[in-house]
Amino acid sequence: MTALPFKPHFSDNTAYVGVPSYGDEPSPGLSDDYYKQGHAPPQQIDLQHHPQITGHRSWWKTLLTQGFSALWLAPVGVLLYLNLHGHVIGASAWCPGGKCYPQMFDSVSSVPQVLAAEHDHDTHNLLGALQLVAKALEVWFILIASWLVYLITMFLAGRKSGLPIAYITRPVEFSELAGVLDPLLWRTLPKPFRKDGPKKARLRVWIFVGFTVGLGLLCNLMGPATAVLVLPTLQWRDTEKVEPYTLVSIDSASAPVVGTYAYYSAPYCTEELWSNGNYSCTYNPWATAMDSWIQSYMSSQGAWNGIAQQDMVSFAFNSTSWTYDDGSVSDYLYWAPSRIMMRYLSVDYLSIQNMSWGIPKNEFAFPQYYDSFIPLNNTVQLNVEREGPIFGVAANMWLGYDNKTFWDSQIDDNRAVRCWNDYNVGNTPLARDIMTGNYTKCVQWGSGWGYDYQTTGFTIEGMYKSWADVFGPDLKFDIWNSARAAFLPNGTMPDGFPVDCLPVGEVVDTSLNCDWDKFFAVDEKSAMATRSSMVNTIQISANMEPADGHPTTIDLMFDFVTYVNYTSYSLDPSPQSNPLIQVTTPDLPMSGKAIEVSPAWTIAAWSVDIDGLIRANRSSTLSILQAFDTLWETDYYNSVDPLLASYPTIDYIGLLPIIQTLSLLEFTMDNTTATKVDADHPQFHRSARINVWAYGMSSRTSWLGVAVALLGVLTVVFQTLLGVIDRRRYRSPTELLVAALEHSPSEEFHGKSHDERAIARTPFTVRDHAHGHASSFKFERSV
Repeated sequence: MTALPFKPHFSDNTAYVGVPSYGDEPSPGLSDDYYKQGHAPPQQIDLQHHPQITGHRSWWKTLLTQGFSALWLAPVGVLLYLNLHGHVIGASAWCPGGKCYPQMFDSVSSVPQVLAAEHDHDTHNLLGALQLVAKALEVWFILIASWLVYLITMFLAGRKSGLPIAYITRPVEFSELAGVLDPLLWRTLPKPFRKDGPKKARLRVWIFVGFTVGLGLLCNLMGPATAVLVLPTLQWRDTEKVEPYTLVSIDSASAPVVGTYAYYSAPYCTEELWSNGNYSCTYNPWATAMDSWIQSYMSSQGAWNGIAQQDMVSFAFNSTSWTYDDGSVSDYLYWAPSRIMMRYLSVDYLSIQNMSWGIPKNEFAFPQYYDSFIPLNNTVQLNVEREGPIFGVAANMWLGYDNKTFWDSQIDDNRAVRCWNDYNVGNTPLARDIMTGNYTKCVQWGSGWGYDYQTTGFTIEGMYKSWADVFGPDLKFDIWNSARAAFLPNGTMPDGFPVDCLPVGEVVDTSLNCDWDKFFAVDEKSAMATRSSMVNTIQISANMEPADGHPTTIDLMFDFVTYVNYTSYSLDPSPQSNPLIQVTTPDLPMSGKAIEVSPAWTIAAWSVDIDGLIRANRSSTLSILQAFDTLWETDYYNSVDPLLASYPTIDYIGLLPIIQTLSLLEFTMDNTTATKVDADHPQFHRSARINVWAYGMSSRTSWLGVAVALLGVLTVVFQTLLGVIDRRRYRSPTELLVAALEHSPSEEFHGKSHDERAIARTPFTVRDHAHGHASSFKFERSV
């Protein structure tokens, strides 16, 4: 029986005689004058002869109907469990046995594509079927809720105070949303706070209506809620973190040592060669790696930063702006991923490949990791993630001719200061127009500064010029580190610091009492604060061929300050979506902690012996030699920025070796509990983000679905218990109508003609009636 959204209005031909109501308004037809006119008084009901409707169903029928209600809890309970526990299905929503392997490493490249199409087809069919399941659960719940409303309605209608006639049909009307907007539903409610009349009866009616309205809303929300819970979604999930490693130390301040990754990655090196700084043994793989990286960078003109290779994965460097907490930008940082982290990710890639091929655990490449890689096999897509150090660098370059750019000031036997003019932080290409200003830069030089001072160098052999039948000049690399650097804006000395404290090429007069601590003090708020500590400087010098209009010497300087921070490395191992197997760093830091870097790491990055010689036949050395030829040929006397003439070559030869150096830096990690985890010793893990079909609480609608389902569970439990206690028979709407037709009026509606609200408020009591002609229960006037 479909309920109408609004009750029909009464016509003028309907006549009623009033009977006592809830006391909201008087009933004039029931005054003493009315009875004196010969009308019979209202008939009193003998409740002993008309008991409440209860206890008429057999126990087996009760258990059958209530079992049908309670059975609804089973599928909903399963859905709640699946969603609250985040059950993962796999690469397809239809994944029987949990074996929907995409086989991304199959030797036939079309196999993963065919499997993806098949999984998508199965998923589409399953989701369509599950929508029907959601609708069935909704209808099932509405039947249970209707029975609950019927039980409560009949219970209230069976009491002495009865129930307003407007609410007798609530079991078939409560779930219609349009009925909530019916004004008669709310106008029929009795006034709840009157002092006279049956106050408790009025309160029961208010609670009853509020309960049925809320239950109606719940019924209408149950469909979408069960759909949200029953339909899995394709979502990204984070797997459990494994392989905890605690950072012990960053080992960049000392030269590379035996027994580390750097040593073992160079198979042609011996302990003796390594200990003596003979890093030419690292030609394979380091020299070839750097040369190919430079060529890749040059071929793309720096657009994609070039691609470097490490074992089975590739990577590229990236950059960010140094940003303070207030949002201001002060410098430009290049970030070099760690090759040690690349090595870990290569192991992960190989493990996933073995897993995809179905290699058993006893034949697995790294059997100790086998169990942790199992969840990564049945996925649509995945990203392996590892946390670890990443090294940033603030770098710059500047140019000098004829030995006029730099000078040394000797303080004592163990201390000196080297200064350079024309340190332009706005130089293209490395500065990227982030900073501006021209400075004189001075650094500490010598072991007497109380710092782990180190200096080293090497030579690049001059290139033979066949057209002139001469050899070009050798290039001398000098590399040293300094604890502090001072930057003098346009050469202006700090306040109170004598100019004579920096004599050009002479010894400093000790009587001047130069305050070197003040001179090298770092102002953390200055624009050059990011360049003032732990500075590495590279000076490349060449004695050029004498010629009019050309410089006799060229000095090209690079400096860099290295920063360490921590980030997540991400690898998509699928050859379908990531054919280069490139590792990315999607969440780069914006700053870091300055660290000391030994100049020996620069020597190792170039794969040359300390104070050794590199032949001119390497692609990297050819590029830098050609760049010096270009600088010599440029009209440097009239050129505003001679470096632009050699851009981007100088960018490649200046920046890429620095990035290569940082990518090799060592650090020590511990997988035991010996090292305490804190800010200086963070703990890193391996995890994965898997794209799978799964249940879960990934959205607000999921939580809404759970809330609605839990309310539904409480409703069903309440209905089940109430149905067992109150075993009344169900009376259909037809029986209700017949009982109403059989009712003999006793002036219940007298004096209420055309007052629809008063008629709707008229209460009736429903009782069993064994002697009825067509119905087994009847309406009686309430008392």
